[in-house]
Amino acid sequence: MRARDQARTENITWSGGNQLTFTYNPLIPYSGLTLMVPSSVNGNPLQSLTLGGSPVSYTSETVKGYGYVLFNAAPGTYTALYGADTTPPNISIRTATANGDGTAQISWTTNEPATSRVNFGTVPAALSQQVEDTALVTSHSVTLTGLSPNTTYYYRVTSADASANSSTDPP
Repeated sequence: MRARDQARTENITWSGGNQLTFTYNPLIPYSGLTLMVPSSVNGNPLQSLTLGGSPVSYTSETVKGYGYVLFNAAPGTYTALYGADTTPPNISIRTATANGDGTAQISWTTNEPATSRVNFGTVPAALSQQVEDTALVTSHSVTLTGLSPNTTYYYRVTSADASANSSTDPP
């Protein structure tokens, strides 16, 4: 009999409408087994996964069209907490590259998939022009066109995640 056939999840409970708790109990010692739980429940994403109260590292994967998080199995009691995403994406590594042809490339990264928007103009308090891409990505790149030569432009980037939480940089 294979070791994975001797692994058991027990005491599975759903409580409070947002918490899944279960115990992983291998009947014989085994390493290398991967467990998985849904990455969202009723539209609410996984907020945290713990083993005995300590955070568990995981990766996300789609299996047969459904989202799951996968993690290395260790004996003990797991808690998966689901809830509405209220955290905006974190914007970092923002760069601007002016090209000699009346265009400029604005690039930045986010820590989660999000949209890309750049507001820009020649007056910092009036960034009236806008370029937007609604694709959810973590590596953002937007091209500004129709720029006048020898003119200073100001810009601000904004990214919003799938739950419409948004961040703007600079604020």
